[in-house]
Amino acid sequence: MISRIKNKIVNRLNRYFLLNFSNIIKYRLFSNIFAPYLEEWDPDVIHAHDLITLPLAVRVSKKTGSRIVYDAHELETHRNPPPPGYVKRYVRRIEKKNIVKADAVITVCDPIADYLAENYKISRPHIVLNSPQYPPREPDLSRCALKDTPQLPGTTTPHWAARSDMPRGLRREAGINRGIKLGVYVGFVTLNRGLETVIQALPFLEGVHFCAVGPRNEKVAGRLRDMAERLQVEDRFRLVDPVPPEQVVDFVRDADFGISPIWPITLSYDWAMPNKLFEMSFAGLPIVASNLDLISRFVLENRLGRIYHYDDPIDLARNVTVLLNDYEKYCPNEQQILDLRKRFDWDAQTEVVASIYDKLLKSRRK
Repeated sequence: MISRIKNKIVNRLNRYFLLNFSNIIKYRLFSNIFAPYLEEWDPDVIHAHDLITLPLAVRVSKKTGSRIVYDAHELETHRNPPPPGYVKRYVRRIEKKNIVKADAVITVCDPIADYLAENYKISRPHIVLNSPQYPPREPDLSRCALKDTPQLPGTTTPHWAARSDMPRGLRREAGINRGIKLGVYVGFVTLNRGLETVIQALPFLEGVHFCAVGPRNEKVAGRLRDMAERLQVEDRFRLVDPVPPEQVVDFVRDADFGISPIWPITLSYDWAMPNKLFEMSFAGLPIVASNLDLISRFVLENRLGRIYHYDDPIDLARNVTVLLNDYEKYCPNEQQILDLRKRFDWDAQTEVVASIYDKLLKSRRK
């Protein structure tokens, strides 16, 4: 018995250290694999999405003179789940060393821009919200030269690419009739997204159903299903497969309200302004959100819904009940929806990106 417990602990420790060691070496491996291709392409600008691509961009820039845009979608040292201290310190060193060599830095909100500027002594990054384009339009590929890229072993075709038919609405996909009160979460089903709190609130929300739409961590999904069964709400909880990004707004439109239940487990989450927030608001859904800094401010300033304490299911149930009982007060009207789209959709963000590129393309280091 003692031997089995010892082996189990050793195996878990090995997996833990192997996982975090891989987080350390991935930056060098990524650069070694892709640098020859980028050097051959000799780009004018390299747009580095997230930190894993930034050392690669810096390496290629030294040979080609390419300009660099570092697109920091979130705080790398405050990702979910929170990394152990030694990984966090290593990631910080990588970012500190390379971010000063970027010609422009983009991020998704003011607090992260201030954090990066203060901690790395750089000019304040530009703000480009992570918002969708609505209504969606076909991309203009006339100026794109796309290289054929083989699919990596072990990867899977996205759910929506494998379907022969496209889903026509959330209620139809989930099998929920009109007239039944329906809340929807949009996004990755994983740790610290607050879905446990939503399920725990369902026993206090008689007749209300809940759907989570998006890709999922199957272990987490299994635990959520087990929790719903223990609380005897499994008939009112659905996990719905993802749909193409450009279809999300129209797909979730027939829900009654959206839920943004993220837990403030890291600074990245507390300062999150996720695309799902904009998708739900563009769909005209009132929103019940956890008390994260920027999300709650967005909901309240735009009169879109209610705020609850992130780990309190009774408070969540109370706020959903208030919203549903005074629905007209919180449900945005047509003009509000149009104003939200005009202020926040992707077309407004492209003006910032275009101005950055315009300056960089005029000053390539050659």
